[in-house]
Formats: sequence, structure tokens, C-alpha cells
Amino acid sequence: MSKILAIYKNEVRLYLFSWLGWSSLIIINLIAGMGYLLGSVRFGNFQHFFSLVEMPFAWAIFIAGARALAKDKELGLFTLFFTAPIKLSDVLIAKFLALVSFFFVGLLSLLFYPILSSLFFSISWMSVLSGFVGLGLLILVFAALALFASSHTDNTMISIVIAFGMWMFLYLLGSFGTMVDPNLPMASFLKEISYSYHFGNLSSGVFSLADIGYFIVVPYFILKLTESKILKQIAH
Repeated sequence: MSKILAIYKNEVRLYLFSWLGWSSLIIINLIAGMGYLLGSVRFGNFQHFFSLVEMPFAWAIFIAGARALAKDKELGLFTLFFTAPIKLSDVLIAKFLALVSFFFVGLLSLLFYPILSSLFFSISWMSVLSGFVGLGLLILVFAALALFASSHTDNTMISIVIAFGMWMFLYLLGSFGTMVDPNLPMASFLKEISYSYHFGNLSSGVFSLADIGYFIVVPYFILKLTESKILKQIAH
């Protein structure tokens, strides 16, 4: 546990002293502020607001997390995972938690908008809480995708492109699900494996164990794929 904590602290320190990390958080807040002023919040309803900031969070996490494993691969550190007194899974957990923690700061900064709205409208704090929980769980998926993409290359730009491609695939699955005949089993399957469907439920104020479970199982599965990918690269 102490080894995970040491790596975690080092990774968080890198994000805190990174102009790229902080500029990502600033961009998220700029887009959120513009959306807020342009009416993404209607009489205390924050559902459109949460949908608006979904994409900026995805891009920011993919950009900031592109170097998480790509830099290690570039420096040839992957081979050390077979000899170093720390497990690869511990390294991945530490890097994952560091990336998630940093962007939780950006998530907390968005509390300003419902607090501001509460001065003028009567808002449903339960629906706002649900939306924030949805965004927080969404950060877990984006962070796992960023690490998975970063494990494929030592080039950060290629890592960003890979992460964006996987994100688009997961996002479009939900759209395909609405286009297919709802009576077909395929329609339900496509919606269930799309994060946008589960996030839409949470951002609209609907809590469901199935939706929350999705955002726990999927990041875990992606991290296991990342571990397997790195181990194969080391073996070859």
C-alpha cells in the first residue's frame, strides 16, 4: 500500500505542476461558464449542463493522461516491472487514482454553478447530486481509457488519438441503440454497453445500481486490459 501511495503522490505532483493539466481544468470551466451563460441551465434544470461538460472532460483527461504510461514506455521502464519490487497492477492503480483525483478537482469547481443558480431559482439538489455523481463516475471511465491508450505507444499524440477513437466508439454505441428497432435484443444490448445511456440516466436524476455498476465494472475491465497489454509488450 505504501508503494502505491508513493507513486500516487508523485503522479499527483506531476499534474499539479503541469501547465497542461491546469490549462485543461481552465478550459473545462470556460466551456461550462459559456454554456451556463448561454442557457444550458433552464430554471434550475442541470441535465443539459452536465451533458455539455462531458466532452471537455473526456478531451482534457485524454490529453493530460496521454503521458501516464507513454513516457514510461519511451524511457524503457516497462521492463522493470518484472524485476522491480512492485507489481504492475499497483503502478496502474496509482496512476489511475492520481489522474482521477486531479480531475475531481475540476469537478468540484463546477459546484459554483448550482450554488449560483440556487440564488435565483428553486433547484432540485438531488438531481444536481445525481449529475455530479454521474460525472464523477464518467471520469473513472475516461481515466481508464487514457491509460489504456497510453500503454499502446510512446507518442503522446498517438495516445490521444487512440483514446479519442475508443471514446467515440463507446459514445456512438448509444446512438446506434436508439436507431435499432427497440423490440430487438440488439437495441437493449447496445444501450447497455454505451456509457452515454448510463450517464444520461444519472444526469437526469435517476439513480440505478445497474448504472453505477457499469461505471465500476468498465474501468476495472479496461485497467485489466491495460495490464495485459503491457505484459505482452514486455514478453516480446
